[in-house]
Amino acid sequence: MINQLNTIVTQYGKQVAIEDYTADTLNQLTYRQLWQQAITIANILQNSGAQSGSRVLLHFPKNADFVIAKIACWMIGATYIPCSITLPEKRKKSILTDSKATFILSDSTHYFQIQSEQAMVVNTLEKQNSQTSNQNVKIVQNNDDDLAYIIFTSGSTGKAKGVLVNHEGLPHVIAQQIQQFSVDNQTRCLWLHDLSFDAAISDIWVALLSGGTLIIPSQKQTKDILMTMDELNIQYVDLPAALLPFMDPQQAPQALKTIIIGGEVCDKKALIAWAKIKDVFVVYGPTETTICSSIIKVDAAKWCYNEIGKPLAHLEYFVVDSSLKKILLGNTGELIIAGKGIANGYLKGEQSFRFIQFEQQKAYRTGDLVKKISEERYEFIGRVDRQFKLNGKLLCPEEIELQLKEYPQINEVFVFKLQNTLCAAFSLLTKKNTSDLESELKNHLSVTLPDWMIPTQFFLYESLPRNSHNKIDPTAILNKVNISAPKEVLLSLLENFTQHSLSSSQLSLHDLGISSLQIVELIYHAKQLGFEVNAEQLYYSNNLMALIKDCPIKPKETSELLPLIEHIPALNLLSQPIHNRKVVNDAILITGATGNLGKQLLKLLAHENRTVYCLVRDKPERIIETQNIKVIIGDICQPNLGLSQELWEMLCNQVSEVYHCAADVSLLKNIQQLFLPNVMGCYHVLQLLMYGQNKKFHYASTLSLVVDSNLKHSPISEENNLSNISHLYGGYAQSKWLAEQLIIRQCKANIFRFGLLTSALSEDIFSQEDWFNKTIQTYPDLDQLSDKSLIDFTPIDFAAQAMLKLSRHTYGEYFHINNPTAINAKMLSNSLNRYSTKYVFTEKDNDPWRLFKMTNTQISNQKTIRLLQCLKLSFPKIDQAYLNQYVDKLLGEVFI
Repeated sequence: MINQLNTIVTQYGKQVAIEDYTADTLNQLTYRQLWQQAITIANILQNSGAQSGSRVLLHFPKNADFVIAKIACWMIGATYIPCSITLPEKRKKSILTDSKATFILSDSTHYFQIQSEQAMVVNTLEKQNSQTSNQNVKIVQNNDDDLAYIIFTSGSTGKAKGVLVNHEGLPHVIAQQIQQFSVDNQTRCLWLHDLSFDAAISDIWVALLSGGTLIIPSQKQTKDILMTMDELNIQYVDLPAALLPFMDPQQAPQALKTIIIGGEVCDKKALIAWAKIKDVFVVYGPTETTICSSIIKVDAAKWCYNEIGKPLAHLEYFVVDSSLKKILLGNTGELIIAGKGIANGYLKGEQSFRFIQFEQQKAYRTGDLVKKISEERYEFIGRVDRQFKLNGKLLCPEEIELQLKEYPQINEVFVFKLQNTLCAAFSLLTKKNTSDLESELKNHLSVTLPDWMIPTQFFLYESLPRNSHNKIDPTAILNKVNISAPKEVLLSLLENFTQHSLSSSQLSLHDLGISSLQIVELIYHAKQLGFEVNAEQLYYSNNLMALIKDCPIKPKETSELLPLIEHIPALNLLSQPIHNRKVVNDAILITGATGNLGKQLLKLLAHENRTVYCLVRDKPERIIETQNIKVIIGDICQPNLGLSQELWEMLCNQVSEVYHCAADVSLLKNIQQLFLPNVMGCYHVLQLLMYGQNKKFHYASTLSLVVDSNLKHSPISEENNLSNISHLYGGYAQSKWLAEQLIIRQCKANIFRFGLLTSALSEDIFSQEDWFNKTIQTYPDLDQLSDKSLIDFTPIDFAAQAMLKLSRHTYGEYFHINNPTAINAKMLSNSLNRYSTKYVFTEKDNDPWRLFKMTNTQISNQKTIRLLQCLKLSFPKIDQAYLNQYVDKLLGEVFI
């Protein structure tokens, strides 16, 4: 790399290499000046005792001095460790200790901020005062196996792990990037990424080894990226994926030619929109494979998958199963990357199983799930472990958990991502005053972790739920968390970014010094939560609480959702002559038998003289097995329901009727989080219908498809398959609509759309999971609502009876199971105002979290009512007396 840079210096010595705007005045360096200053720093390092193999910690802000320092390190054969000045002091010390650096290089402004007994601190101010001859420096020829740099990433062992990256892959990666991105000595390249992020290595060297100009913007200039690119005549930029969706293509700078996107999956519509007018490339590659391992140019006419491109020329991709056996084309498995540039491992030998020999090559197990679409096309699917991307950075939640466990009195803790918000659920060893606990935990973490690794939401429980193997159950936690009201989630998101309490602040985000890059990230995460935020209002408003209160919810277009199921293979059940497949056995399969609806349905089925198989993911003890009730451990998220071939074939041959009630009903999750359980889960259950004897399929859907759609105010009959919906609010409604559309395409079925299912008075204990109960106990205050504000109130025991009776007498129909006698706000107010606590609901139309969803809706269920009357079953009448009884049972123990 240094030899190549020397060639560039010889060829373009007088040309500007770096324009640094981070100081008050522009610092402009030609290639010759860059080289001479690097020589000077290398000389200082050598005179201080540094040599080939030395480890040098670079403690700098993102500026030209950092670039000079890293070049100087490679000149003498040293290994550099980037350490941003913005990191917490404890994390800096951890990086310094773990890396075993013997030298710290810093500038005159920041060198005093990091002191150590193990390493010599070298102040680069000496580069201006040094009288030492530059000729004393002998530039070292770095070998492939020599360490180039050590970058620290979040570690699953509970501490950040240092990746040992050698020189082998660097020239190959940079050369191919320069070629594919068409960068040359006339290209002006903008550097946006943090210096501790390995994408910054690409930003720097693509510019310098092409003879181009590296532009380093100031914080002020990052407040409006498009304007800055226009003013600075930028042709090439490597952008965080979160940024692109909020850059308007119509405002694209004329000079801009090439956009690079990496780090995480980017919004498809944004990619296509920009690819129509500029060259857009998606890059993929773990840090452990040297910056980047594959590149693909976005074709606006054909882009449909989360493709990561084909591997670079010096690397190979292999998709394998859990036994590391290569899998067939079209299947999903873990990606293994082999070839030149695989890192030497981790500093402390953590996760050594990831670095292997594969096909007689050095290789790395990525932990990424991919699908091999063709010989040169790969689609990113997800992860095989708990790691996830947050703001483009790979995060191991175990690292945060370890730091939280060091806080006194913390017993158990589980860190997770919900709606792109970092969350932590925990329990305490002893009871403690928790009024200031959340701020205490955040302060505790801030000593060690950077801001982006500090959870926004904390959930305290007596004990965290565990599965049958006595391990913390992530799914149960996600289903159990009492997430704040959505507006509070948005407020927490803002406060986490600003590190200020905004509930009473009169300052705008602009006043607080937030950059436009951060604003874009905020808007991205707000949109993931479902909010439509105006960037200018958010940036300049000095009344953020009012802005949040009035923030509208944004729907998704169904045209954007349908492609998610178009690639799912057809089962061809509609064309199969299934009437010729005789029913020999008469067993029933029910999914979701431990859920609220499933439990009620199972109670009814238990009285029938038929075998009932209950598919559960875990905690089989929740279901009491009898002579005809059988529990099967499986998972709807997996093909063949996660069953052995023997069990799968048994169900295919024994079952004649399927009640699919399982679903993730978390209203705060987005469609990406709910697609696997609610859509693919439905598909995996439908696959049963392909084999063995003829089967009937009954699906538990929701009327959220109507009340959370553009059809809310239109008359909706039970014959409507809802394919005419154009917009849907909230991930839950979106996922259930996709499941319905999938069923319609695949087979004939009964589809039951339920309204708001509430606990039954006959139950000993009310469920704390149903939406009505949870909402009543979450809102502290009820007032100022119109009597026309309506709540559907359908007791869940009646809903189960209706589903069972209707499924026995009809098939291939839609049913709307919602009580024709909805309750209004006045009735609920009368019931609640008997208590000392006053309730105030503030709700908006098209808010997927609201309680009064049935207001101004026209949903017909006359067919259902008529058929149930024939079957001698009528909807219960919910009057004031009934509601008083219900509220007394729900709240009596709390307030009386």
